[in-house]
Amino acid sequence: MGLASAIKARLGGEIERQHVSLRKGLAWLPPQVMARAGSLAIWSSVEARTLLALAKPDLLIGAGRRSAPVNAALRAHWGCIGVQWLDPKMPARCFDLVLAPAHDGGGQSARRMLTTGSLHHLTPAAMAATDPRLAALPEPRIGVLIGGPSRSAGFEQAAFARLTEDLAGLARQGAGLMVSASRRTPEPARQRLRAILKEQGGFYWDGSQPEDGANPYFALIGMARALVVTADSVNMASEAAASGKPVFIARLGPLSAKLERFQQVLQQGAHALALPERPALAGLLEAQTQRLDDMERAVDRVSALLAARNGYD
Repeated sequence: MGLASAIKARLGGEIERQHVSLRKGLAWLPPQVMARAGSLAIWSSVEARTLLALAKPDLLIGAGRRSAPVNAALRAHWGCIGVQWLDPKMPARCFDLVLAPAHDGGGQSARRMLTTGSLHHLTPAAMAATDPRLAALPEPRIGVLIGGPSRSAGFEQAAFARLTEDLAGLARQGAGLMVSASRRTPEPARQRLRAILKEQGGFYWDGSQPEDGANPYFALIGMARALVVTADSVNMASEAAASGKPVFIARLGPLSAKLERFQQVLQQGAHALALPERPALAGLLEAQTQRLDDMERAVDRVSALLAARNGYD
């Protein structure tokens, strides 16, 4: 949806979102088998069959491995441009363009474009939003995005304790802390963050309390002078790096091979830096990182496909 919205912002048009699910059993067939089966992918999905009666779209975007065979079959049925986000585990010739993160593995080709991170909904307009709760904080404001443990990332208590000490230190140096936690953040960690920000001053949001109010996520990124992001989330790091602000990664535990590759690519491209021990506020503000432009590059490629199909520059 982020990609579709970015294309609409540049080229106009309308977006229609559809959810399709394969029947039990067929969903677990290898994508290569589904690709050879052609329309089987459509007929195995009740929702997808209803799409056949719709007017032919100019562009079809699929996301995720399970959607890939349906996307390929509908593309062949309609003769429209088909774009697939995330590695479909199918031949690239089944689509006009495959957009795949570099850390998933696989090379680049005429029909396959590698991204550093994930595509997302962060836009200049979203970052232009302000929030009076954040505007009341002292400047410079530092945004902090906290994730949590997963199958791909550890969340060690000692590492989190060091991070909270670093955040308290930044507050004592005069930073206005804006902290957002995710659904994966453990409850003890949430309680600790709330206590620190109550003691040091700052803003905390995780949406678990009625008084938390609306999610200020995009405003938090837009109003920050620098951002600290835990290493467990590709999405959070990608959105932070797309902001053009200095971005610092806090590692809270071991990472899977894929996440390690992502962090390597992110930092080798100077899109983020490792959070130093006992960070100095001045150092965070003076640091420079390169804005991540995955979304712009993706929209450029899709726009070129649409232009070639429609016969204009």
